[in-house]
Formats: sequence, C-alpha cells, structure tokens
Amino acid sequence: MLSNRSSRFYEFGPFVLDPAEHTLLRNGESVPLRPKVFDTLLMLVKSAVWPGQFVEEGNLNKTISVLRQALGESTEGNHFIETVPKRGYRFVVNVRDVNEANEDELVVETRTCARLPRRTAQ
Repeated sequence: MLSNRSSRFYEFGPFVLDPAEHTLLRNGESVPLRPKVFDTLLMLVKSAVWPGQFVEEGNLNKTISVLRQALGESTEGNHFIETVPKRGYRFVVNVRDVNEANEDELVVETRTCARLPRRTAQ
C-alpha cells in the first residue's frame, strides 16, 4: 500500500533513485552514497548540477568518479555518465520519472538521452 504523501522516483538500468528517502537501489539492494554524491546523481538525472552554486572542478571530478564507481561503470561498458569535453557531464541512459500521487494514479514519464555526435579528427 502506498503512503498518502506524493513520492517521485527515477528508474534507470538496474537502479531506482528515491529523492524522498535519499536512497539509491541497485536490483533492490541499497547503494551507499554520501549526501553530496547523492545530490549530484539526482541533479544529473534531472539534467542540472548544483544550480546557482560555484563548484570547484576538482571536487566535481572526484564526485563524478565516486558516482561512476557506485554505478558500476567500467571501461568495457555500463556507461551512465558521459564527459562532455569543455562542457561538463551528462547522464546518458533512459530515465523513467515515476510519480506516485496516490493509489489510483501513477504517472510515468520516460526520457531518452541524446548523445552529441563525436567530432572526427581532420
């Protein structure tokens, strides 16, 4: 049974990100994340990182590295976060935005992520 409060969560790959509970689950198992790392993932999923705040590049790079490790990214595949040279980072997997308003209503929005074409050397 769902609670009376509205809950929104995001699904991508084997993960469920629940902002209200401040949790990330992989195949139903909790993935521990420090608060700022969780917030960075949430903002990436929502397509913005720390809006209106200055973030030192070294701190952001470290946070993205921790996120990539938590998401199980490797050089062989499982890429969720893409580095956009001289621009920043982009979340590149399909995300389902699920909003449970009440027991009678379930709203699901699926977003696809477009990748920028890679430039070829000339």
